[in-house]
Order: sequence, then structure tokens, then C-alpha cells
Amino acid sequence: MSDDPILFPGAKDGHGFRVVRDKINIFTDVFSQDIIEGIEDNQNVVFISIGPGETRVNVLDDGGRSLSAWTAVFGWSSLCDIEIDHHGESLRMANLAMLTKALRSSLRLYGQDVNTKSFIESARAHLRGALSHIVDQTIGDAREYDRIILAAPVWLHDALAQCVEIRPHIDPIIQEL
Repeated sequence: MSDDPILFPGAKDGHGFRVVRDKINIFTDVFSQDIIEGIEDNQNVVFISIGPGETRVNVLDDGGRSLSAWTAVFGWSSLCDIEIDHHGESLRMANLAMLTKALRSSLRLYGQDVNTKSFIESARAHLRGALSHIVDQTIGDAREYDRIILAAPVWLHDALAQCVEIRPHIDPIIQEL
């Protein structure tokens, strides 16, 4: 594999942000405490949680016990690297408040609205590309699993909306972390 950056579909040239898939390290977890309710008898469910610095993929049996798990060194904090052009200046999200406002199109600086449309498009493409890669590398096509559940902070749910299309059996309702 190469370290060449990948421009995800929908990302605009020149926004200066790329994901190098080879840089997303994925580790097998020995033990996981992620438990989810609502798993029916004889079901195997994949639970994917996106945190600030890691994404966890956990295969659970019908008793909520972990059968296998991985941790990918990728999280929502990587969205802070996406630049926004604001009045000719390059702007990056410096904290969680700025990031959540940018994703909601409500970011204001010096009393002025900041156009975050390109940021939101880039964030969606970035998350979809990275999660697709993580799913490919951990559970593959996932056809032997009954359901896949995504979980993330509520403010990230809209940006993850396209990620439910990565596999046909991803639950369309993203769970709150």
C-alpha cells in the first residue's frame, strides 16, 4: 500500500485536506465493555462507535458479549484539520464549540456568519471514506452479521448520515454516545 492521499468524492480540490488510508492504524482489541441492549436471540450485531480519537468496531452476540473487536486510530477530532476559507483567510476549527457550530452552519466570527457549506460537505466525505475503510478492514462485507449500529455524539449525526449507506444493513438511526 502507498501513502498517497486519497481525495474522497465530493471533496473540492484545494481544500487542503486528505485522508491517507495507510495512516489509519487498526488494532485488535483483546477486551471490550461496549454492551448494547436490544439484540435478539441468535443475532450477531456490529457496534461501531466514533469518538474523538478512535473508532471502535465491536461484534456482539445475542447476550451482548464481545466476540471480536478492533480499535481504529481515527476519530471526529480529525475534522479539525478541514480548512474553511473565510474572507480570504484559512480557518480551522480550534475547539469543540467551533466544530459543532460549523457542522450546524451556525459558526460566527467577529459578529459575522461563516459560510460552512464546503466544510460540511468535506466533513461528510471524510467521515464516509474513513468509516468505509475501517469497515472494509475489520468486518469486510459484513454479510454474516444481522445488523450494524453506528454510535456517535448527537452533534455528529447529520455529518454521518451518508455513512449508513456503507453497508445495506446499517441501522439508519445513529445511536447517541
